[in-house]
Amino acid sequence: MATNLDKFLTIEKMMQEAEEHMEVYLSALEKRYEYMNDYRREYSNLSHTLGRIVQSDKKRF
Repeated sequence: MATNLDKFLTIEKMMQEAEEHMEVYLSALEKRYEYMNDYRREYSNLSHTLGRIVQSDKKRF
């Protein structure tokens, strides 16, 4: 029969294992966040540049 201490130790071990996985997950999440910020910034710059080119072409013709 498992005592409350045994159950606690089992849960504590599970939490330590989960913490290791969470660190990897959070690191990957942070990298993805940084990548998406760069992607949005580049997309925005390209979109604005394209808009200016289209406006410039409309003025020419």
